[in-house]
Amino acid sequence: MTKTLNESGLVAVEGERAVLGAVLLNEGVLCEVMDVLGDRGERFHVGSHGRIWEGMVRLAASGGVVDLVTLGGVLRERGHLDGVGGVSYLAELVSAVPSSAHAVHYAGLVRDAWVRRELVGLGARLGRDAKVGEVGALVEDVEGALWRLGSGRRVGPVGVDAVAGDAAARVLQAFDARGLTGLGTSFGSLDCLLGGLQPGQNCIVAGPTGGGKTAFALQVARYVSMVLARRVVYFSLEMSAGALAERMLYAVGGVDRRLVVENRYTRVDLQGRLMRAVTALSGAPLEIDSSAPLTTAMMRSRTRRAAMRGDLGLVVVDYLQLLSGSGRFDNRTEEVGQISGSVKALAMELGVPVLALCQLNRRAAQEGGGPALHHLRESSRLEQDADVVILLSPADEGPDELKVEVAKHRQGATGVFHVRFHKALQVMEDMGSGPAWMGGRRAPGAGEGASRAAGDYQYEAEFGEVEAPFGEEEEVLF
Repeated sequence: MTKTLNESGLVAVEGERAVLGAVLLNEGVLCEVMDVLGDRGERFHVGSHGRIWEGMVRLAASGGVVDLVTLGGVLRERGHLDGVGGVSYLAELVSAVPSSAHAVHYAGLVRDAWVRRELVGLGARLGRDAKVGEVGALVEDVEGALWRLGSGRRVGPVGVDAVAGDAAARVLQAFDARGLTGLGTSFGSLDCLLGGLQPGQNCIVAGPTGGGKTAFALQVARYVSMVLARRVVYFSLEMSAGALAERMLYAVGGVDRRLVVENRYTRVDLQGRLMRAVTALSGAPLEIDSSAPLTTAMMRSRTRRAAMRGDLGLVVVDYLQLLSGSGRFDNRTEEVGQISGSVKALAMELGVPVLALCQLNRRAAQEGGGPALHHLRESSRLEQDADVVILLSPADEGPDELKVEVAKHRQGATGVFHVRFHKALQVMEDMGSGPAWMGGRRAPGAGEGASRAAGDYQYEAEFGEVEAPFGEEEEVLF
């Protein structure tokens, strides 16, 4: 049977018949088979088999029983019954397999044959385009195609019926989680506005030089990797991996950088804090890539490889204007436009949020009144391609307070909230009043987490002996 199913390696007609017959024998295996073949018929070599499979999926999605009678009815309604061979052919499928026990194995043979056909097609296109195409673009296209094949992500148009169910599930999830459908950020007020960072979302964080952009991004990266246990890839084009690690040690260990310089810790106390922080960070799935120069093609290639390692939750780019575009450009504006589009395409391709830090142009400081969307430096494409734009600026209330403005949100409301920036700890604390559009109501989780990292510290001139931020048995801070 295995030899027949493998056939030439490019088609597995008997495997397709066996899969369909197994599901008709026992509809309980449909979900397991769907995990292998997806819910569309594109992976079947025989077109009629693909239409039969889609009819089965449609029946199951509507809560119906999958058998000869119901499947025949669905195919008849869609005008496909005669084209697939009628009810008599469906009956033949049932008799083609003695049992449904090996349904997943048959599905694997069908999937493998489909992958081989796609590889042959990719090789043919590569052989044709390699003679005239730009090398960097060709390599990126091939890598992207191979990643999609390996991950099973679909390409091309999708019927709304295929995605409506997932969309409804996300709405219910948002209701159950008080609005949080994406990745939490550690900032409760921001999570209230955005519902968390969403898959495929291009989120720009912009602010003046030295305005806290890196500290903001690092806190989100620590939270996603240490608290949510999701893989984070952090591209740092301005600071080395060692410099970022030092900042994270301050935050995670509750180490005040000023007190280190002033020798206000005992060596035993400081070493204990650092070792606990190192231990906590060592278990976090956080990867820092500080190699420069970095092109968009290199970034996408490395991010795809990280995605293949599993459970990629977030990509951070610090910062966007230091990336180099892939290709040749007449001017810098054109290059930044290509960079912006590539970052958005990466988020969509991998289905993860990308947090891209961005510089402001000189007019932001000259005009006064705080940053605005038109102050994004070097290209209007940055605003156009962004799903979310977050602007950081000093608040009027005090030197340690920052205003965080969600100036653009493609899927929801905008708003403003404040954070207290403890620079010596590299920790930002959500002030906890909730964004302005909430009428000052406290945001769920606002002030929690980050406030633990700062709440026990005093910043007067007289510190005295510094108290440890956590006991021996308590968790270190994110």
